[in-house]
Amino acid sequence: MSFLVSFSILMSSLCIYAASMTSKLSKNTTSMIADFSLKNKFSGAIAVANPNEILFENYYGLANREQRYKIDQKTVFRIGSITKEFTATIILILDQMGKLDINDPVSKYLPAPKAWKSIKVRHLLEHSSGIENQATYKNYRITSFKDAPEKSILSWLESIEILRSPEKGFGYSNAGYNILACIIERLNHQKYADVLKKLIFKPLSMGGASVTFVPLKNYKKAKGYSSKGEHIEFDMSTYVGAGEITMTLDDFQKWAIGITTPGKLLNDPKLLFQKRIQRHDQYYGYGFMVENQNGFSVAGHNGHTPGFVSTHFFSLKNKTHVVILTNNELFAGPSRKLDKLAWNIIGAVDGYGSILRLLKYSK
Repeated sequence: MSFLVSFSILMSSLCIYAASMTSKLSKNTTSMIADFSLKNKFSGAIAVANPNEILFENYYGLANREQRYKIDQKTVFRIGSITKEFTATIILILDQMGKLDINDPVSKYLPAPKAWKSIKVRHLLEHSSGIENQATYKNYRITSFKDAPEKSILSWLESIEILRSPEKGFGYSNAGYNILACIIERLNHQKYADVLKKLIFKPLSMGGASVTFVPLKNYKKAKGYSSKGEHIEFDMSTYVGAGEITMTLDDFQKWAIGITTPGKLLNDPKLLFQKRIQRHDQYYGYGFMVENQNGFSVAGHNGHTPGFVSTHFFSLKNKTHVVILTNNELFAGPSRKLDKLAWNIIGAVDGYGSILRLLKYSK
């Protein structure tokens, strides 16, 4: 069977499965995405963009399996730990505005214990502070720090275990990004959600983005499902600064372009994407992972909350962005299926290597 015939059959199947599609990608690359989506029964949204245009946008499957409504442009997803991209950006915006210095100790901005005297703001950004990961959720349920008494914040920080000295290795920490959110709220005298809206969502016209999973007018939320197909509800309110943001694919495309365009949010966005500390075979910058794939460098982050998995990566050279959002936990785990799909799309668009290596990831 010829390639064109195979491609036509594949795209006909995709039209049944997908809600809509815009593509300026090559037939090979579009076919690769379609093949992945069909083989994996993907439900969600995928976009490919560069600073000048949207190259690909498509929606797949059901936002609500019980009520049978489809995923479309108005569907809101949880993005999980990709929230850290936003928190890190706000911190650098505040640094740019002169409201803080990332080289200052945390104790300059919060009533921190003596044991924290050597922990700096930048250590929290790059996960080199040495504090544990999920300490925030042991004894304290803090959803906003704006009006919290200093005594409560001090008690909270005292409850967080310090596992190693700063800069003595990478240690992923949601708690570290909770603390960054605390600093953001205290400096601005506003809740994290309000600062997000003022500094990022409004400037980039991200109309469906928020930190609550209560969709704004004219938007609807996707329901999250486990790998077994069970509906999952999970309260993310204590993950302030670390994993609570929700948005549509369109919102995310605006973010992707905004964060890599000098002057949109940051005068020098490259500060976010520099290699700061090594993490296995990758590096971490400020809120962004930095990796080498088949001879090209990418930056981004992935996210996983109960019922949702997400990824955002882009090529550092050409700024080709790939955003993938799904309401199916089937794509979570160490296999990094969505990350690999994103890297292969970037490789295909930017001309690095063969896209055929993706096939081994789609089974």
